[in-house]
Amino acid sequence: MQLSSIVRNSIAAASLLLVHLSLAQTVPAVKTSMTNLPTTWSIFAGISAESQPTVSGSPWVYGFDGSVSQYPFKSHPWIGGTIDFAGHFSSMSGSLKTVGTQSDLSTYEVLGGPSFRARARRVTPFGRLMAGPVVDRTTASVKAGASVISESNYFAIAGGGGADFGISPDWAIRTQADWIRYWVKFSPGQDFFRTSGGLLFRF
Repeated sequence: MQLSSIVRNSIAAASLLLVHLSLAQTVPAVKTSMTNLPTTWSIFAGISAESQPTVSGSPWVYGFDGSVSQYPFKSHPWIGGTIDFAGHFSSMSGSLKTVGTQSDLSTYEVLGGPSFRARARRVTPFGRLMAGPVVDRTTASVKAGASVISESNYFAIAGGGGADFGISPDWAIRTQADWIRYWVKFSPGQDFFRTSGGLLFRF
């Protein structure tokens, strides 16, 4: 009876040890797979149109849009970050008495913030929230050759999203749209709408 009790206790102790060792090996593996997810980057470059009805009476100005995104944020594969850079350009001709004038307006936006994506095979929808500075540069020139340059600085917030349509493991076609609101000191905000499309490279 005594030998049988020793065997049973030994088997029980060995079983507990095996369970402990198996948990010690499997639990860290799960944590490692969640915290050491591979980092992926994407670079977007394309053309853009932005609604600015106060510029020369035209509802749209055109330019470029580019961004860099990184996923994941810690252990969340669907959360990342994006930095977006865009520029839009327009010109307006007029006259000052008998002297012809030309005004060129350039708007540059540098926005960044968190982004969110849904994992899919061919189509990857995404959304983003961003904030950052905006610079408006106006160059007024006359035929005589004189020119005056002025700049205005704004703070902007933006929200939007789009979708990436995969054409290969590394390349995709992106379409996106953003609502942007500008603020300047002692004046109300202005709302703009921006849409863009182009190529996305992932690595």
